[in-house]
Amino acid sequence: HYLSELEPVLRRKMTAATGTLVAVFALAGLVLFGGGQVQAQTDSEWTVKSFNADFYIDAKADGSMDINETIDAFFYVQKHGIYRYIPTYYESDGFGPGTNLNTTIQSIAKGQDGGAVPYEQNESNGYVNLKIGNSNVYISGDYTYKIDYSVDNSILFYGDHDELYWDVNGGDWPVGMGEVSASIFVPEEIRSAVGGMRCFTGAYGSTASDCEIAYDEETGVITVTTTSPLSNYE
Repeated sequence: HYLSELEPVLRRKMTAATGTLVAVFALAGLVLFGGGQVQAQTDSEWTVKSFNADFYIDAKADGSMDINETIDAFFYVQKHGIYRYIPTYYESDGFGPGTNLNTTIQSIAKGQDGGAVPYEQNESNGYVNLKIGNSNVYISGDYTYKIDYSVDNSILFYGDHDELYWDVNGGDWPVGMGEVSASIFVPEEIRSAVGGMRCFTGAYGSTASDCEIAYDEETGVITVTTTSPLSNYE
């Protein structure tokens, strides 16, 4: 899981980079959205080799963001596909409970060739629930999923700073993950204001930091990567 924080310039339509842009990322178990779909089960028939998410913050004051996920899975036995649960509501004191993220799924594709992957979706308990795959087709071995979606209202506005909290990989996976990483693309207008970056790993409430974080001000990209594998439901 990850979270990041952004400063008040977003609310000012990013016309002036005032204050400090703080970036804090949490991986593996810091659930920032209420509810969840976690079932206390472990699935040993497949694994996630790597999970990467790219976050593109829109240079507007509405807190909108485009997100591109790449999930590299390996199936030891034949399976139809995977499930992915994406929040639709933000549970935070800054927004108040139940702020609608207007989560919109753009596309789901096979990473190997870019072909569309069939999926079904419904909403419950504050999540978009995705059942990804063809019930008439089995897959095994390596398989890469690319999930593109957008959200609104992802920025928390405070008097002295703004914050963006995000649970990147979610805590709902019944399998472990070899590596989790994220790239946050900061709009040019506030690149010089980034500071105070941190990252954390572990189960809920952990202050462990088995991760690396870096920022390239020239490109405006913050990167975070785990330095050890994650267990299921982390």
